[in-house]
Amino acid sequence: MNDWINSFFTFFEREKNPYPYSIFRILFYLGIIIHIAPSLYYFDENFTSIAFNKPGWSHIIWKKMSNCPIWVLQLCRMITISSLLGGILGLSPRINAFITAMSFYMFCSLNGLNLQSLAVGIALGILWLMFIIGDQSNTLTLRSYYNKSVNLKMNTNLLSGLILTYLCIGMFFAGIEKIKLDWPFSNIMHSFLIYPKGFMLRDWAVSCSFMQSEYVGLSFSLFTVLIEIFAPIGIYFQSTRKITIILWEIFFIGIVITFAVPPLFYFIFAGGALLALEEDSLVREEELESCA
Repeated sequence: MNDWINSFFTFFEREKNPYPYSIFRILFYLGIIIHIAPSLYYFDENFTSIAFNKPGWSHIIWKKMSNCPIWVLQLCRMITISSLLGGILGLSPRINAFITAMSFYMFCSLNGLNLQSLAVGIALGILWLMFIIGDQSNTLTLRSYYNKSVNLKMNTNLLSGLILTYLCIGMFFAGIEKIKLDWPFSNIMHSFLIYPKGFMLRDWAVSCSFMQSEYVGLSFSLFTVLIEIFAPIGIYFQSTRKITIILWEIFFIGIVITFAVPPLFYFIFAGGALLALEEDSLVREEELESCA
């Protein structure tokens, strides 16, 4: 029993190629920037007294911060943008993760109209993991740009393994919930695909008669449930990892181009699949050892 437990935690304790996590980090912070930047750019229309807004995550923050002087909110905006850029560049990972999490939560509380989505909750969970565990990687950072010797240093799989597990758990239980709601056989997806323009679907999907077929909706329903149930399992086994990652990427690309979900949703999950790549998937282990 003890050996089985130890073998389970080996996945998180072993050393791993740093590139998959570094690419995920860049995609993740880039997704947050794309998600929040338009609201921060049109700042007066979204977060000042003239804005049409409603409480978001925290009613207390909304009540307190709504009456703050404008310069305080402007300062928060500058700090938020700086922390996001610092996250992309890999500067002070824990500090930037903490500031980004607090700022993101604050702005989502000030106005829940523009920023609220399922992806925000997932992003906050990842940011707190980055803060608590800490990012050991120096790959694809501003420091590695000036010091090439740190670029290929092996790191433990703890942070990237926990993020991947966090995403897989959420994805798996989303599939379980769909089964409980009889998603595959009630053809709920078909109901989504016949929504009028301006609601859930992209414009091309609304105007495409092929997408309104019941058989297409049924196929999408079955594919969705199968991916959400089996992909979080298959991605952990080397024999099924490659095909799982391909299907995983196709699945989330299909969601983003068909439904009006924020790009942050795609950047998190599409980048998250890269965390399952092994050491020799991007750079050979011999190269890593020679650069150590």
